[in-house]
Amino acid sequence: MARKTERWTLSSSFIDKTHGGEPKPMTERVVDLQKDPKTGKWVVHEVECRQLMPEEERKAVVDAIMRNASEQMSEYISTHDSAIAPGTYKIVDLLRGGSE
Repeated sequence: MARKTERWTLSSSFIDKTHGGEPKPMTERVVDLQKDPKTGKWVVHEVECRQLMPEEERKAVVDAIMRNASEQMSEYISTHDSAIAPGTYKIVDLLRGGSE
């Protein structure tokens, strides 16, 4: 017997520490989840995507998040011994354990 399609609503937001730590919604996606009867794996189909934050504000937020992550990563690497040899890396390479 096939499983019934499930519909989920996924929201993405961030915590705005400059305004009392309140979550600010960015996007809302509606997806259908179906289990493939042949493979048994779940398949996701996006039904709708709504941008809840104006594009200019979203870009500023993402830039600030990336800048903060970069600063934290640099600080951590500078103050901790690392098993990673000096060189140029991409994050995906580090996650896989290799370098360019």
